[in-house]
Amino acid sequence: MNDTTTDEPLYLKTEAALVELMDAIFDPYGEDDLDWKLKQHAEYVRKLAAERDALRKQVEWSDDMDAAPHNGTEILGWRDDWGVFVVLFGSMDIFGMPANEAEKIPEDQFWQEDWWTYGRDGIFRLDKGITPTHWMPMPKPPEEVNNG
Repeated sequence: MNDTTTDEPLYLKTEAALVELMDAIFDPYGEDDLDWKLKQHAEYVRKLAAERDALRKQVEWSDDMDAAPHNGTEILGWRDDWGVFVVLFGSMDIFGMPANEAEKIPEDQFWQEDWWTYGRDGIFRLDKGITPTHWMPMPKPPEEVNNG
């Protein structure tokens, strides 16, 4: 079985582990150590399940929208009818709008704090009836991006 002591996440090794398990099951010459191999793979599956459960705990949604950042920080929002979408809370000043465009907007609208999201045509304010019902922080970006 593959070495599980490396820093590589266990789920990345699943395919190789399954191939090895199939080899162990269908290897007509390795019958003597089949029980040992099955026990090793069972332990491996338990470790995968534990890692999966730990990852699920890291990405729990909150329905306490008052606890969400209200400072222009992008977060993931959720609504039953929309699914997952990127949102942020603040007024129009957080978008760095050019002065000549900002002057066209009534001051009370410019400084009104609301939920915002991104669409095909840019950033838009969410009406009170379509604000997110749940939120969670944005996931951390990968440490290294493989472009090859």
